[in-house]
Amino acid sequence: MSKKVRLGFIGAGWWATWNHMPILAKQPDVELVGVCRLGQTMLQTVKENFGFAFASEDYRELLAQELDGVVVTSPHHLHYEHAKAALEAGCHVMVEKPMTLNAGQAWELVNLAQQKNLQILVPYGWHYKPFVQEAKRLMDDGVVGNIEYVLCHMASPTKSLFAGAGEPPSEQAPTIAAPDPRTWQAPEQGGGYAHGQVTHSSALMFWLTGLRAQEVACRMTRPNAQVDLYNAASVTFTNGALGAISGAATLPDGSKFQVDVRIFGDEGVLLVDVER
Repeated sequence: MSKKVRLGFIGAGWWATWNHMPILAKQPDVELVGVCRLGQTMLQTVKENFGFAFASEDYRELLAQELDGVVVTSPHHLHYEHAKAALEAGCHVMVEKPMTLNAGQAWELVNLAQQKNLQILVPYGWHYKPFVQEAKRLMDDGVVGNIEYVLCHMASPTKSLFAGAGEPPSEQAPTIAAPDPRTWQAPEQGGGYAHGQVTHSSALMFWLTGLRAQEVACRMTRPNAQVDLYNAASVTFTNGALGAISGAATLPDGSKFQVDVRIFGDEGVLLVDVER
């Protein structure tokens, strides 16, 4: 009989309790060992609902348990601290997006994982869809030739999450824990659409193309909000290609997420339309 993977969670808010924990709790090869979050009442609720054996408000106590991997779903500005501590404790790490709020810290985590022969993963689910896997295969086969221009757009029904009462899209209504508005609506904690959503679409673009940015000029606006709701960036990549990246938080509730990546090369064009 194969050994179960022993997992711990640092952070147990809306998305962890709505998505990650229910999925992992159903896996026969996973054991949910420990959970960490602030607030004893909610901590105990999460522990009981998902069968965690251990619960603490101190992530250091969690990391002292015998763990194979750690899922970091804490507030955005704490991702670097928590992911680094988990790697240093010898655990594989899945860290929610945004991976960090600083690119240098993200590369530091990647290098640390490589040094320790550990895996670090950001859960970008669209990457694993069969049609996106096929797009990746085509790009790796050089279907568009040399990339000359890339368009990357994302829009979602998340205005309330970033600017209103803090509610997520109705199809992702909380089951145990509601979103903490400070995570999504406080600039100093990494709130805003770019960190909260454009990370998905831009990660997909970078993965499909293999491009790296050389120069970026960007604008954002936040009508009646404390954080950005709209994003527009012009990018020059290291190979000389141009790119346009945009985001909008204001689709009507119930709308499908728009994720659109268009890759233009000297031999062809590839369109990845996640919405349709």
